[in-house]
Parts: sequence; C-alpha cells; structure tokens
Amino acid sequence: NDALRQEVQDRERAEHLQSALFQIAALSSQPGDMNELFRSLHMIVGELLVALNFYIALYDGATGEVTFPYYIDEHQHTPPRSRRGQRGFTEYVIGQRRPCLIDYEDARRLESLGEIEMQRDSGRSSSWLGIPLFDSGQVRGVLVVQSYSKDVSYTLRDQELLTFVSRHIDTALSRRSAAEAIHTANVLLEARVRDRTRELDQANARLQHENSHDSLTGLPNRSQLQHRLRQAWQDFCRNGRQLVVMFIDLDRFKMINDSLGHHCGDILLIQAAERLRSCMREEDLLARLGGDEFAVLSIDTPLQTGTGIAQRILTAFEQPFVIDDHTVFSSCSIGVVGADSQFHQEPADLLRDADTAMYRVKNGGRDSFAVFNQALRREVSDQVEQEGALRTALKRTDQLIPYFQPVICVNTGDLLALEALIRWRMPDGRIIAPESFLPALEGLRLIGRLDLYMLKRVITILAQPENGHWPPVHVNCSSYSITRPAFAAEVLAMLAEHNVAPGRLCLELTEGALVADPEQARLSMKQLAEQGMSVMLDDFGAGFSSLSYVHQYHFSGLKIDKSFIFGLASSVRSRAIVRAIVRMAESLDLTVVAEGVEDLETLELLREIGATQAQGYYFSAPLPIEQLVISAGRAAG
Repeated sequence: NDALRQEVQDRERAEHLQSALFQIAALSSQPGDMNELFRSLHMIVGELLVALNFYIALYDGATGEVTFPYYIDEHQHTPPRSRRGQRGFTEYVIGQRRPCLIDYEDARRLESLGEIEMQRDSGRSSSWLGIPLFDSGQVRGVLVVQSYSKDVSYTLRDQELLTFVSRHIDTALSRRSAAEAIHTANVLLEARVRDRTRELDQANARLQHENSHDSLTGLPNRSQLQHRLRQAWQDFCRNGRQLVVMFIDLDRFKMINDSLGHHCGDILLIQAAERLRSCMREEDLLARLGGDEFAVLSIDTPLQTGTGIAQRILTAFEQPFVIDDHTVFSSCSIGVVGADSQFHQEPADLLRDADTAMYRVKNGGRDSFAVFNQALRREVSDQVEQEGALRTALKRTDQLIPYFQPVICVNTGDLLALEALIRWRMPDGRIIAPESFLPALEGLRLIGRLDLYMLKRVITILAQPENGHWPPVHVNCSSYSITRPAFAAEVLAMLAEHNVAPGRLCLELTEGALVADPEQARLSMKQLAEQGMSVMLDDFGAGFSSLSYVHQYHFSGLKIDKSFIFGLASSVRSRAIVRAIVRMAESLDLTVVAEGVEDLETLELLREIGATQAQGYYFSAPLPIEQLVISAGRAAG
C-alpha cells in the first residue's frame, strides 16, 4: 500500500543520506586537489537529488570577490569569470546568509525589487536552489543546483536535505584548508578576548548590580537566591508559610553550545530565561545559578502549585528556539521540593534535595520533573551506602576484579585483544555487574579512582612474566579521568613502574566522555598516543555526533555499537550502516571491532561485509583470569 511504499522510500532515502555523509567524511582525508574534491561532492549530491547543473562559488569576505572554481552547466560550458559587486542569484544567497529556493516568478519579483539582475545571455532557470557554505560562522561560498526543465522543480524538502548535507561539506572543506582555519581561529580568539575584556570592564562599572544579578540574562543570581531563600526559610520556621524550591537544568545545552558556538549558547540562555520567566507568577523568584542551571523560589506556595509551574515550563519548552539560522530544541530537567520541618534543618537542605531530584530526572531520560519524596530520599541513602561500600572495596584486592572478554579475528579466529570489564564480588559471593553501580558514579571523583584501580590491576597482570604473551588489553575510561590534566601522566607512570609497554594497553572512550572538556580530552589522548598507547571510540553510532568525533580526535579505531550488530541479520539498514562504517574506517586507516556478536549468522555477515574484528558471547562470555586460557593466539574459558 501507499504507506508501506512511502516507508520503504523514506528508509532508502535515509540510507542514501547516511552513505553520502560517510563518503563526505572519507573525502576530507583523501589525497587530491580541490577540483577532485568538488567533482566528488558533485557526484555525491547527484545521488541524493537531480544535479545535472551544479556549481560551487567561493566568496572572499575581505575583497567581496566571487569565484567559480567548479561549474557544470548544460547551457554555459565555461564557468563565469570572477566578479565583484554584481547582483546575481549567488550574491543574493551570500547577502541573505540562508538557503534560497527560487523559481522564475521569484526571480522576476526579486528583479523588480532591485535585489538581483537577471543574466539575459544565459539559459533561463526554471528552478534554482542555493545553499550557503560557512566557515566559522562566515559565508565562504554557495553550493548551487539548478534546472532548466519544467519537469524538474526543487522543493523545500530538497532544500532541507541539501542544507543538512552542506554542514558536512563545510567540515570537509575546512579540513582541506587547515592553515586558513587556524588563522581564522586565532583572529576570532583575539576578538573574543577583546570582547571578554570589554565585558569585564563594563562589569566592574556595574559591580553593585552584578552582585545580585546575572549579567547575561538579567535574572537574579545565586547570591540573590540564597539571600531570599534565607528570608523565606525564617518565615517558614516562624509562621509555617509553605515554601517550594525548584532546580532547572537545560537538556542538551552542552551539545548545542559546543556545536553552534558560545555566541549561540548565550542566545539560547537568554531566550530560555525569557521563556522560563513567562511561566512564573509575579511573586515567584527565578534565578540563574550559572551555566545552564536555573532555580525557582516560590513563597507561600503549596507543593501542588509548584508542580503546576514545573508542568507549564515543560510545555513551554516543547517549542523550538530560533538562533540565527538555526532551529534547536532544548527541554528541561526539573527537581521540585517542598519545605518539610521533619527533614529540612536549614535552607541549604532544600537546595540539596531539589538538585538531587533534578539529577534523578536527567539520569532517567530528561524532559520531565521529579518531586523529592521519601522514596527518593531512601534511594539517595542507598546510593550513599553503596558509595561507602565501593570506597572500602577499592582498598582491597578481592572485591573489584577484572573479567576478560576476547576480541577475535573474524577470518581466522585468532585472539587479537582482550577487554577488561569490572565486576564487584560481594562478601557473600554474589557477582554484581557494572551497570548496577557505575551509572551512579558518573561525574564523581570516585569514578576516577575506579579507573586508576582497574588500570593498575590490568597493568600488574600484564607485567607478570607468565603473561608476556598476552595480546593488548582494552580498558574503559570515564569522562572524569580523560578530562583530568594529570591522568595521562599517571597512566604512563604506572606502565613505566611495572615495565609494561604502552602499546599493550588500549583505552576505550564513549562519545559522552568527550563532552565535558573536549580540549583536555584531546590533550590527554595526544599524550598517550605519543607514547604508543591506542585509544578507541566505543559505542560508535549510538550518540549524536560520533562522526564528528572521528574528525576531531585521533582515534586508532572504533567499536561499532552493539545495537547495529544485534540487528544485522534482520535489518537491511543495519547492514548498510555497518558496511558504510567499515568502508569509512578502511579509508581512514582505523581499526573496527563489531561488538555484540552472539551467533554464527552474525559472524558470517560480518565476514561478508568485510569486518575484521569482533567481540561477543558467541566467542566467549567475560571470564575471570583464573578461567582464562591464552595460548597460540587464541583464548578459551
């Protein structure tokens, strides 16, 4: 039926788009001049939509010159000469800084308004689609497809598709002009430093106001909130006037800020503050605590009214934010607490409990609110108890133990590596899997101690003479550790102390581990790689920006997320994605490991696709060292 046909078409379109993005990513690292790059981009775009007439124009913002380094047209066989000050379709897109879809009637209207000048000596386009190309927020040129046939008319869907693809083309062009990008970055950095210095000078002139208000949003700041909360607490204690505190965290703000830039991040904060303010009553105090965190103080308010405010906020944030040329979505995670003299002894207790409830929402999927209640109080108490037990376990050697799972050559069955996976052996003999205790430790210093503990255990095992034949061992690393400045030096010192070569150890990082402090993560990876240690990107494809991380960081390999491998036998799309990942990795000289192989059929499909390394229960479950036998390049339990 039509619905099924449409679903198949949509799926094929998505697969073509995914393939195109991987091809563009591969282009950025392939040798060749810019003309070859442009020709390849033309071919890729032509697989997505009709691109018989296609050109790329480049724009020099300093001189205003427009050049046409790549130009394919069925009526005009030679590219236009470089020009300045003209008013063609290309210049119109540059001036507008947005995609433009123009048919003949649009062109006549724009010409009548003096916006453009029609070229009388060239073929008349019946449909013209131009997408601006950007470099660090500046227009660097325009990508154009056009049609002279009434049978081919571009649509808004084509515009959206080409706009999305153009962002990846921007990345490919930037990598080919790295020197210019570095120069541009330095210029922008100097401008930002000047802007920040000017802001600080202005802030000093407004010091009295800034002591109680946030300079970006104009909202009361943390100091003002704490002052008002102390007053409200005293009133609650004396007169019993009900009191509600809310903590609000913007979901996905970090990703938006990193991908679009701090300027767009600031605009999002300003717009979010206005939207939050629109949900408040006149007597409510809305404050910005810092970063993307806000708080609400509602005086003489029952808890039910507070949850109503939280629901209004969630509803308001269902609408997108428009920032420059970008449309972005950011929901909220909200923690709500009502003052209770039985459990709260001071104002800080309210802030603590609201913060705890908010993080409960973030860990549970975001875009919701939670009320701090007795159940959550008990959960927090249990977590504190578990953390205490884990701290005790870290001081012993018989509770936190590494299990090992082999990484196998798909074609020969040879053992290529081992992954060390932590297990917690309780005093009663029970073995607890990491998913039962690791998520609660994310972001805490304790997770860093756990990382070092596991690394030391693995290094100690590798240092034993009887284990000299072991292959490299993979160890998972948290966001906390990879973004800690001293981490790389500490790991290398442990290796040197035990006389273990860095090449015998490999760190595995997830995309989430790179978000907190990308620059420090990059520096730590560089320090380890310079000494011969490998770093792999784990769970590739499961996050929002895995492909961009392959560009930005020098990984030695990647592990395909098991969700793709589980569906390999039943999903054409999964096979296409895995095949594209393998081809991309080959072009970038990256090692690829397929995680989650649980049956022979999946293994044979991986062989057919061309994958070379795999891991999963089909080969072996994770085993303690006493059950692990390694000999002649193979592992067995």
